Amino acid sequence: MQHLVEAFGKIPWEPYAPVRRQLLNILRAVNSQRERARYELVPNSAIRYRRRIVKPFGVEDESEQAAA
Repeated sequence: MQHLVEAFGKIPWEPYAPVRRQLLNILRAVNSQRERARYELVPNSAIRYRRRIVKPFGVEDESEQAAA
């Protein structure tokens, strides 16, 4: 189960509502199969619900700033 939690965590996405809904549907399908096999279910906390704040025009590191 921990492997699946890590796999869900590595998906490169931002949790906008439609994308989050798709991932929750995938998680439900995974848990349905795991329940049939009597495995431990993957918790909903494996999916992020909050977006990361990104500054689109910010400088990423100091070496880029020195080059400008």
